[in-house]
Amino acid sequence: MASKRTIELDISPDVRAAVYSRDSWEGATCCALCGSPRMLSVAHYIARSQSGRGIEQNLITLCLGCHAMFDHGRAEERERMKFKVKEYFIWRYGDSWREEDLRYKRE
Repeated sequence: MASKRTIELDISPDVRAAVYSRDSWEGATCCALCGSPRMLSVAHYIARSQSGRGIEQNLITLCLGCHAMFDHGRAEERERMKFKVKEYFIWRYGDSWREEDLRYKRE
């Protein structure tokens, strides 16, 4: 049986579908950063390795290139992208979006 932490960090099929739906333009899912409709995946804003939860407010649709840059690019490029993703989440969720809610906290 999976631990509560593992369950909290995983991305369920329903959440993945909701993220793809949210990150679409005119009905087509696309990269939330560059707009590409090709080779898409769901990325954690707060990484799983840092206890980032698998919830819509912590997930973003990225193309292969943006995802690689977001995870492994130069520090200044990653920070610029993270800032853009944060702005996107605030635009989508308003004041209800808070970074402190995105990490799994052991009860």
